[in-house]
Amino acid sequence: MATQEINWAAPSTYLPLIPALVILYRLYTRLAGGNTKKNTALVKLPNGMSVHSHQKGETEFLYKEVWEQREYAHKKFTCYDQPNAVIFDVGANIGMFSMFAAQESEPHNVTLHSFEPIPQIHAICQANITKHIKKTSNATVHRLGLSNKAGQASFNFHPNFSLHSSGV
Repeated sequence: MATQEINWAAPSTYLPLIPALVILYRLYTRLAGGNTKKNTALVKLPNGMSVHSHQKGETEFLYKEVWEQREYAHKKFTCYDQPNAVIFDVGANIGMFSMFAAQESEPHNVTLHSFEPIPQIHAICQANITKHIKKTSNATVHRLGLSNKAGQASFNFHPNFSLHSSGV
């Protein structure tokens, strides 16, 4: 029996696979709830808020982590009851923690700085902060990443799992 060597450099080797890969990708994004369109959807949360979302499943995950499990409201984090608190939300994603912190700080005013460097996610964060944080609070969404040193960085954006997006 003769063996044939596969030449992966030749397009004729892998081009027939492309239609099948496209179909699998489309099926995956539908089943995973992925939103591959440039526009966003509103997702209604259990607390009654409707937030702009890049991907519904991620938004539901963030809601559980921030609002239900209160992962960011541990005992050592006590600024919620302080008047004129300043809170930095670094890697803000869609702004879920910023919205939570503003609500937890009521009736006190709070100054929020939300940092999200990835343009697609930053736009969603900005929309959510504008929609949900009361005008009595000073909230700013920065399209920047924070580091311990000055410089520039590149970021990977994963449209079907934006929580996995990160600096390179």
